[in-house]
Amino acid sequence: MSGTKRVGQQTTSDAPATGPIRVGNGERQVASEVLSRHYADGRLTLEEFDQRVGAVWAARTRSDLAAVQHDLPRLADPEAGPGNRLASLALVLRQRTLPAVVATVVLGSLLLLLLLRLVLWAADGFGGDAHHDVG
Repeated sequence: MSGTKRVGQQTTSDAPATGPIRVGNGERQVASEVLSRHYADGRLTLEEFDQRVGAVWAARTRSDLAAVQHDLPRLADPEAGPGNRLASLALVLRQRTLPAVVATVVLGSLLLLLLLRLVLWAADGFGGDAHHDVG
């Protein structure tokens, strides 16, 4: 039996598989990240993105994963370059609504002002009058 290996109780072969190749969670995760990049690049609507990610996690074979991406162009290596970080940031920003972004900016500004006031108050001796004589 040339090209056949015994692993535990299972026999594996170096010969190409005939029939569908099953996928695992790692392959599903990669496919989800690819869809995220396509969404961030504007190739998918939020509804299409949600549907396709659901299909990715339901996929059992490589052909199931390929069907989810059949009409999308191939991307460069998902881990390559700073573009991946920018795409992730764009995805997060697109999912936030304008009121949520405004509220975050306003709240951040108020917290910064409060922190500045606290520092100034501490520098002033916490509001005490160090030069006042009690007598």
